[in-house]
Amino acid sequence: MEPCQHHQLKRHAQQRHQPRSTPLWVDDPDDWALVRQLPRPPLVCPEPGCQVELISYENLNNKYNPRIFKFKSINRSCDHWPAGGRGGGPESAQHQWMKLRLRRIVERLGYTATPEHAPTHADLFVHEVSYCLEVQLKPTQFRQRTAAREAKGAKVCWLIREGVDSEKARKALFGLPAVRFRVVDKDDSGRLLAPWDHPTERDLARRARLEVFATVAHALPVERRPDAVTPGAPWFRTGTMDGLQFLDEVLLGRRRWYRPGMLGLKRGLWALKSDVAEYYANRDLG
Repeated sequence: MEPCQHHQLKRHAQQRHQPRSTPLWVDDPDDWALVRQLPRPPLVCPEPGCQVELISYENLNNKYNPRIFKFKSINRSCDHWPAGGRGGGPESAQHQWMKLRLRRIVERLGYTATPEHAPTHADLFVHEVSYCLEVQLKPTQFRQRTAAREAKGAKVCWLIREGVDSEKARKALFGLPAVRFRVVDKDDSGRLLAPWDHPTERDLARRARLEVFATVAHALPVERRPDAVTPGAPWFRTGTMDGLQFLDEVLLGRRRWYRPGMLGLKRGLWALKSDVAEYYANRDLG
């Protein structure tokens, strides 16, 4: 029988003998398989320097926290990395799916990332470049939350679900570092998918592709550009982009956020630095 029936819990843990590894997360199937193998690997709190021991605990009848890390001893606990931010009920399946998919994309690009990162409260924190990726399915306090993460030295990119069209969401989309997203069928880009509604269908997960749009800027073809950049003259257009390619360019620093007005448009844009350098060179010539 596994010990510890008291209420304190966490959603992250770290292997005791790998203190510099990325924290393990209860909602990552690979991480959970690792902590549930026999014999159980020794786990501790993921806070640097904290050696309070944890154990994995599973109760699939608990709809709020079916998988959790508990303190191994009732006499030793800490308040690091608490299981918070889930409000009065479980997080939506779409939100959980998106965080896991973003983690897989980021790891494929060669970075390490932690979902539900406690120090920054980010949905996904990319360690090497101090980037917070925030999935938003409904309006929130975008500016305050952006400022809080930037105050910790992190950059932010909001991924706002297609269809969230409140005034607050539109202001955030075009005024803060944000982009819209949807999930499409990679075999038919005109077809929307909802793989979070069918978690056991592996083929559906394989076909799912993250697509971003609304604030992704592309330079116009040379033949369509104005002879000189003047106020109101078009230079960039917006379009769709594969989510993996977008994140690759953003995390590498090749594509960055330009505030409203910087590129001749009232909306903010994610543009390639090379395209912007050419834009400014032509504007100076004009």
